[in-house]
Amino acid sequence: MRVLEKCGLCDSGRIELLHNHGISEKGGETLNFNNFICKDCGFVFLNPQPGAEDYVAIYQKYEYERHSCNSKEEAEKLMDNFSDEKAEQVYSFIKEYLGQEKKILDIGCGFGQVSFGLKDKFGCNVFAVEPSKILSEIIGERGINVFCGTFDDFLKNNQEKFNVVVMHHVFEHFIDPLNKLEQFKNILCPQGVVYMEVPDVSSFKKPVDQFFDYMHPYSYSPKTLRDASDRARFKIIKVNEEKRYRLQTIMASQESDYAGLAQNDFWQRGSYKSIARY
Repeated sequence: MRVLEKCGLCDSGRIELLHNHGISEKGGETLNFNNFICKDCGFVFLNPQPGAEDYVAIYQKYEYERHSCNSKEEAEKLMDNFSDEKAEQVYSFIKEYLGQEKKILDIGCGFGQVSFGLKDKFGCNVFAVEPSKILSEIIGERGINVFCGTFDDFLKNNQEKFNVVVMHHVFEHFIDPLNKLEQFKNILCPQGVVYMEVPDVSSFKKPVDQFFDYMHPYSYSPKTLRDASDRARFKIIKVNEEKRYRLQTIMASQESDYAGLAQNDFWQRGSYKSIARY
């Protein structure tokens, strides 16, 4: 465990306790752990925070509970009942950035709802990264080129370049988000983009004692997600401002030809006072 004395986004030492309850699995019991907030930039983060090796052990322990399955057979039954709705939503949002190759890396693909839909319904060339041994085995057997392990492990031997990196409720699980954004630049095609959807800490419907997730080292608002992209020399080029409780965005390197979105009131949502009050 590591205790953070400063904000991981703006490096300010003006941090304070925001809330001390949350969950570690959907529908699970309420647990005691601390989330702090930066009084300067409004960034919210778990503190103290597990390190990389700690999280590997935690994910191994909670693999079955969080995926709601105790065996390969149960996981396959769940997969057979999924619809294409999630994949359709993602495809609709990213299709203009796919190029002719339609080459996608789906990081943390889970049960593969997005991967299978993008491949089978929309003809995309999909690669996936998934740490769960059970899920990656099934996904591979069903025709997706999948790497079983962490994204850091995947990077060690990867030689591929991708049009779109997809992270559907994955980015909030990284303990080093700014570093991850820098790493994405090495696997993107010249005009490649990063798609992500994360929970919005400034707009949520769950009771506050159940909102924070122990598996989420960081919690983002529109303001702090934009701040993170700026610090990693990315620019946000598309956002779904109508989506409630979630931040759905597309980012591109600042060196790309895409035009970044202008500042507006949406990107100011997430200040220290507004989140603490909310």
